[in-house]
Amino acid sequence: MFEPIREQIKTKLSNISEIGQVIDYPTLEFTSYPAVLVITASNDSEFQTNVENKRTYIFKLFCVSKIEGVGEQLARRMIEGLVDKVLNEFDSDPMLSGAILPNYMTIIDSSPALSDIFTDTNWIVAEMELRVVVQFNREVYP
Repeated sequence: MFEPIREQIKTKLSNISEIGQVIDYPTLEFTSYPAVLVITASNDSEFQTNVENKRTYIFKLFCVSKIEGVGEQLARRMIEGLVDKVLNEFDSDPMLSGAILPNYMTIIDSSPALSDIFTDTNWIVAEMELRVVVQFNREVYP
């Protein structure tokens, strides 16, 4: 289920006008800034009943801005503002409406959190973790 969830994450991020580019693979080749990388990280499962499980799909979001041309201070402020917009975008639709999942799976929550903001010689990067919780019901499993 990583793919349909990742696609909806990319769609939601594309709704944020300040984002120049959304990419779903690791790269340092960007055409527009700030850019956001959406990277599959891991998943976890939690047994609930004999017919229901809760799965958590975890993605890393890397918000990247180049320092050259704007300076470190402005790049950092831009990234901090972008982090707020990403948090707000997912808070306003935690069930990721529009994600196309099989009828036996339902997104019940998505929650982003900032892990770290770090500086490299060329970049300011905010690392975020997005946890998407999906309810899996075996009673409707085909």
